[in-house]
Amino acid sequence: MIRSAYAPLAKMGLRFVGTWQEVDTTRSRVSHVECFLAELGERVVGTVCLYTDGREGDPPLYREEDVAFFGQLAVAPDLQKLGLGSRLIEHAAERARVLGMRRLALDTAEDAGHLVAYYSRHGFSIVGYHDWGETNYQSVVMSRTL
Repeated sequence: MIRSAYAPLAKMGLRFVGTWQEVDTTRSRVSHVECFLAELGERVVGTVCLYTDGREGDPPLYREEDVAFFGQLAVAPDLQKLGLGSRLIEHAAERARVLGMRRLALDTAEDAGHLVAYYSRHGFSIVGYHDWGETNYQSVVMSRTL
C-alpha cells in the first residue's frame, strides 16, 4: 500500500524511501515507533508513524526532547483526497500531545511543492532543511506547535 501511495512521487523522479521499500524495510522502520493504521474492513488503507526519539543523522529538531515527528504517511490511491491523510496527521498530533510533546514535525521533498502546500494547510511551516543521503532530493523540515 505504501509503495502504491508513493508511486506518483516516483513518477516525479523523487526517490522517497516509500517509493521502493520492501516488507523488511517497512518492518524495520515501524519496529521502534508507534505506527497507526487506517483500515477499511480487513484492508489497510492508510498509515502514519510517530517518532519521539530522534537519532544521530536526523535533523537537529528531531532530537529535541519535546518534539515528535511523523513519517510513512500514506493513503491508498483510491481513497486519497477524502480527508484520511488529514485524520492520520491529527491522530499523530493528539498522540504526541498525550505524550507531552510541544511540537510536531515532519520532512518532505523540497521539490514536492504539493506536499509542502498540503502540510502548510495543516499548520506546519518550514523551519529547516535536511539531506538524508538515501534520497535524491533535499528535504524541508516543517513543524507546528501542539
